Amino acid sequence: LLGRATVFADMDDKRRAAEADVQKVFALPQGVAGKKELAKAHFIMSLILRADGKEADAARNLTAALELDPQNAQFHFMLARRYVTTREFDKAKASFKKAIDLDGKKPEFYREFAEMQTATADYEGAIQNVTRAMMYLADRDKGPYYLARARALRLKKDFKESQKEISKVLALNAEDPYAHLEMARLYQDQG
Repeated sequence: LLGRATVFADMDDKRRAAEADVQKVFALPQGVAGKKELAKAHFIMSLILRADGKEADAARNLTAALELDPQNAQFHFMLARRYVTTREFDKAKASFKKAIDLDGKKPEFYREFAEMQTATADYEGAIQNVTRAMMYLADRDKGPYYLARARALRLKKDFKESQKEISKVLALNAEDPYAHLEMARLYQDQG
């Protein structure tokens, strides 16, 4: 029941079906749905509400999910993303760290943490987190991570190392538009 809801939560035309599936879980007699299933239902509802622009309701459902399943790394990751959106960077940092402590093998946790660190001028932390993320990736999947590291290095004014990272992306795909954009930014920043 909730598997389909997870897939549909981000798709405009399917959100109502997902919401109906979640409401069925909420309507079950007390004790029928376990804590983890209820937590997942609240989590999915938070995704639906966020997509609908109802941030306060989404936050309440995410909080409920975390209260029911505080050891769920994905829930902490989504809370971190929410804090980044609201520019509560200290809270985001704590939530990213919690997500990574619970499941340290998800490259996206490290990459998004690194993106926040880059945005807040913690370039060393960003470089370290991107490097950690890359330990869990096949070479063919590292392009966006090389670019994240290149951006942090460029903003740190380490232009030579930034260019090396961009070159790694171009070795994977010579036509990567994001790599060319980052190279243009690098040249612009170099003056």
